[in-house]
Amino acid sequence: MTYEDYLEKNYPEGYFEHYIEMFQSNVCQEGFEEHANIYIQIEGFDELKKLISEIELIKNNNDWKYFIELAKDYDREYLDLQNIKALAEAAIKSYQKQDKNY
Repeated sequence: MTYEDYLEKNYPEGYFEHYIEMFQSNVCQEGFEEHANIYIQIEGFDELKKLISEIELIKNNNDWKYFIELAKDYDREYLDLQNIKALAEAAIKSYQKQDKNY
């Protein structure tokens, strides 16, 4: 099974895939936080909640390796395991901040 097939089967909505595809910021904590804030502005809080749910599932299944392959296909080779996890954590932190405002 290819990683694409695996992701389609296990994450059919593709929220984290879309989040990675959208990434255009600097590879650093500030860039990850900036990306999360831009995502909220573009997609909205409800989509952020869905993204966070998918990230939690990815964490529970330890499926990070599939998203590293995905990042390579999107010409984002700089998103290694550490950076993919940091990108996900920045989304979670942004959600937690935003959730207090709702």
